[in-house]
Amino acid sequence: MPVHVVLAHLAALVGPVSAAMIAGYALLPTARAGLRWPVVVVSVLTGVLFVVTASAGRALLEGLDPAEVDVTAAYRHAKFSDAATTLAAAAAILAPFAVWRPLRPGVGGSRSTAIWATLLCVLAAGLLLTTGYTVLLAVGAAWGAAS
Repeated sequence: MPVHVVLAHLAALVGPVSAAMIAGYALLPTARAGLRWPVVVVSVLTGVLFVVTASAGRALLEGLDPAEVDVTAAYRHAKFSDAATTLAAAAAILAPFAVWRPLRPGVGGSRSTAIWATLLCVLAAGLLLTTGYTVLLAVGAAWGAAS
């Protein structure tokens, strides 16, 4: 089994968990003290995992045989996975920054706090949606399903 496939399965699990934790941290100020370190660790892990998975995917894509695989579907999956990887990398940078500065536990409800919480929620929603759609495109590319 190609390394990309193994990593992609892991990314498909970790991405939504990371998105849920980031959104939870942003939306639940009373839970921030307990979620602080887990959000930092999971968001950084997710960013690294998505980048490594994308790299392995590019290597796999280069070796595809057009006679055996729907290359168009594989390229569509690869193109959309770039968006998921970009969002995961952004989350790996912005979430740790937010939990240590503007959204640290005990910070009051200022305008800046609301903006950062909204930014993290949008980022989390984007990560969740792009991860899910990328998985659907991967299934279509691997199994020839209509996507």
